[in-house]
Amino acid sequence: MHIKMQSGANDTSLHFDRWSTAIVGNAVDDRGHTAIDFASKHSSSIHTLIYDSKKLEIIFDGTRFVAEDIKDIVKPVIENTILLEATTLRITEILLFLKAIKKLGYFKVSLLYLEPEYYRSPHRDHVLQRRDFELSDNVEAFLGIPGSLIRLKDNPPTRAVFLLGYEGERLDRALDETGIKPSKCSVVFGVPAFRPGWEMDSFANNVNIIVERKIAQGILFAGAQNPLSAFESIKKVYDSCGDKERLIIGPIGTKPHGIGAALFACEYNNVGVIYDYPAKRQERSRHIGNWHLFNVDFDQSA
Repeated sequence: MHIKMQSGANDTSLHFDRWSTAIVGNAVDDRGHTAIDFASKHSSSIHTLIYDSKKLEIIFDGTRFVAEDIKDIVKPVIENTILLEATTLRITEILLFLKAIKKLGYFKVSLLYLEPEYYRSPHRDHVLQRRDFELSDNVEAFLGIPGSLIRLKDNPPTRAVFLLGYEGERLDRALDETGIKPSKCSVVFGVPAFRPGWEMDSFANNVNIIVERKIAQGILFAGAQNPLSAFESIKKVYDSCGDKERLIIGPIGTKPHGIGAALFACEYNNVGVIYDYPAKRQERSRHIGNWHLFNVDFDQSA
């Protein structure tokens, strides 16, 4: 697999050709609306993909289908070049779609991601609370994703790697819900962060859990905006697993880290991916930071 990465202050900094098909999700802030507008202008057709984790269904252009049928559902609309709008799509939709197009014989895909300039943060007096971000209203239980399932209750995994963001309680819940021993867990922080100092917010919101739970398989670092670096961090953990150890990946950090996790799960079908489907708050970020375009080629011979 090859990943070519571009970034810049706006869309004019990126080099690209027009895409045949664009896949987008729901917009909850200015970034999302801007990204969908970009996808619409530079693609011949645009389609909406949403995953319903409670019903194990996808909603494609407003119509519901069984998630496992995604390959057959998207096949009629996919043409030569594909853009996934990762700002609005969640990790689950990205992973489901990537696995589908690989099975259909499409090995090249572009992913667009727009960074936030600022995250929404409450005005609080306590110094520790100033590191909180109001990103989600609620979350569900951690569940597997169709095509990358590991049955947590029947056969708990023996190793895990969590890509961390700003919401430390998600790591705490993940350890409870997966049955994984903290001594068999690794974590990945986004360093360097999108903005200088943001990594300290992530450290502060997760460090107590790491220490109290005695997470012992190592702390790794990968650029918050770099899916390839996240992919390589996961690969280090994967390579350290024993023959009988089963690995799950918990992408609960930045979207580029989630993209790296999804790409890894596409390349290594024996890993599981879990997610807790946070309900993103409206206007969770303000203004738009850097633009990123990731061009992926799954063909090893390319």
